[in-house]
Amino acid sequence: MIAKNFFKPTIIYKEYMILNLIEKDPNITQREISTAINIAVSMVNTYIDMYEKEGLLEKRAYLN
Repeated sequence: MIAKNFFKPTIIYKEYMILNLIEKDPNITQREISTAINIAVSMVNTYIDMYEKEGLLEKRAYLN
């Protein structure tokens, strides 16, 4: 029998995944990030706000 939660991502792993996705595609949307790592868009926004305050990234408006 295989446990459903064999691998439960930690907060640090989620932070790494978000930053990694942004590094690979600076124009990625918060919705695309949330879909890629299976977390709510509001959580992505929380992480991005935190990264901006820490000086790790700068938010930009999406321009088509």
